Amino acid sequence: MAKIRILLIIDSLCSGGAQNQLTLLAIELKKKGYDVLVYTYYPQDFFISRLENHEIRIIHELKINKIGLNVIRKLTKTIQNEKIDITISFLDTPNFYNVLCAKISNRKVKTIISYRSMTNFKKLDWISLKIKKWTNRHAEMIISNSHHERKRWCTYFPKLKNKFRTIYNFVDLEKFSPIIKYENKKLRFLVVGTVCSYKNGDAIIDGFGDFKKSYQSINFEVIWIGRKFLINSHKKDYFNRLDEKIDQNNLRSNWTWKEPHLKIHEEYQGSDCLVLASKVEGLPNVACEGMSTGLPILISNVLDHHLLVEDGQEGFLFHLDDEIGLFKKLEKFCSLSVAERNQMGLNSRKKAAQLFSKEKFMRQYQEIFKEINSVEVSL
Repeated sequence: MAKIRILLIIDSLCSGGAQNQLTLLAIELKKKGYDVLVYTYYPQDFFISRLENHEIRIIHELKINKIGLNVIRKLTKTIQNEKIDITISFLDTPNFYNVLCAKISNRKVKTIISYRSMTNFKKLDWISLKIKKWTNRHAEMIISNSHHERKRWCTYFPKLKNKFRTIYNFVDLEKFSPIIKYENKKLRFLVVGTVCSYKNGDAIIDGFGDFKKSYQSINFEVIWIGRKFLINSHKKDYFNRLDEKIDQNNLRSNWTWKEPHLKIHEEYQGSDCLVLASKVEGLPNVACEGMSTGLPILISNVLDHHLLVEDGQEGFLFHLDDEIGLFKKLEKFCSLSVAERNQMGLNSRKKAAQLFSKEKFMRQYQEIFKEINSVEVSL
């Protein structure tokens, strides 16, 4: 029987969590014996070397206008000419392109779309909601990387229940593995993520600012690794505003900004704790990686986060509506002995091995292939 040909569709290969997961999926699908191609339309190429190392072909069509008619034409031709059997897309606009191009092509292609964040129905305009509803209706299968996203869609639209699945992120548990830690003179807190409002940098800076005022004798540093975008509501660069806030909280000597890089696992291994204060997420890739590396996690108590971290076990949960929520959890974490922190790290690693293994991730995808194609595939 001919190999199943799979096309993975995403906006770009930037350093984001969705892009990371799509490239990992492409590589593992190829290892399983599928013919795999990747389609992008924005020029960022942070993960391109990962695909090239596994000889996965990338088809790139630079989007030249808002609608992306050239992207639609090229994607439709790719589905036809490459004789694609299954398309998989991550993120809203790629999801729409995926289903639209499959519809107008002459291939009987099976379409899988994936949501990677939280859909805020209250803020969606009627056009966006209509496009999403059309896309969902015509896709063969819908995947979210969080239970909360699946449950909310199926609550609003019960007819989706039969074709909506949750598949958690996959982490390379060999690469992201713990190392033996000894007591450091300086505690190293790690923040990983794009510098934008939904990552809630204000809460992080305020939390560490309050902590420094109260515990001046504790030597600590905060490393934030992530892309910096111009996101502002007052015609002011969001990053610059946060950077000014660091000075206002007397944190300059404690703070370092870093750009994303491909050896991020070493950053986790060299840290004592991971901090996430996100307001809106699907399943945060950095939490999965940090837990896999055996880090305690201080994380906002929203969405699926309570399924990752039980307060006091794998780390601590804090409430975003509590102005000193992060501060109180920093207090608790710093009061722990080295042995207690190490135990938290072991708990994190154990939970990660249960939730984020490659084997579980691939088995779930292949079960979906089997379901939508009604053919046997090797599991």
